[in-house]
Amino acid sequence: MAKGIGSQKMTKKPKKDTSAPKVVSADAPRPTVVTQVPLRGKAAKLPKK
Repeated sequence: MAKGIGSQKMTKKPKKDTSAPKVVSADAPRPTVVTQVPLRGKAAKLPKK
């Protein structure tokens, strides 16, 4: 018998997620996402109007 055969550990596989998906209602108020991107380069050096 080879040396390392009996020393390998057996690992359990994670259970498959069988829970029902969450219901997303269309009328739920959602916050607006506003992203501000700073100007770079030549446009940033121009005076603001």
